[in-house]
Amino acid sequence: MSVKEIENISIGDEVFVFSVHNTILKTVQNVTKKYVLVDGVKYRKSDGIILGYKATDCNISYIQIPTEEELRKQKEIDYKHELVEKLHNFKGYGKFPLKKLETLCSLLGIET
Repeated sequence: MSVKEIENISIGDEVFVFSVHNTILKTVQNVTKKYVLVDGVKYRKSDGIILGYKATDCNISYIQIPTEEELRKQKEIDYKHELVEKLHNFKGYGKFPLKKLETLCSLLGIET
């Protein structure tokens, strides 16, 4: 990420938070002269790296401003995960009439 991009970052902007294990889309909560606050964590405005990072740390976390295409793709992925989670947690299938269950199975590609 260029310094110019991060210098122009504003409250409410969406950024990727990269860590060793994942990448998450988050919203900027606050911006000061030196720091960007995202999800209660401070990142240096100069380079986007988490505050307190040392060169010997393995678990570096940093922020990056996504392109419009990256933002669109990530929102689509997040929405898909949300729908899968809702389907996984839905407990009302037993109340469906037999025909609806058969139709649902057919739509999901489940052989009956």
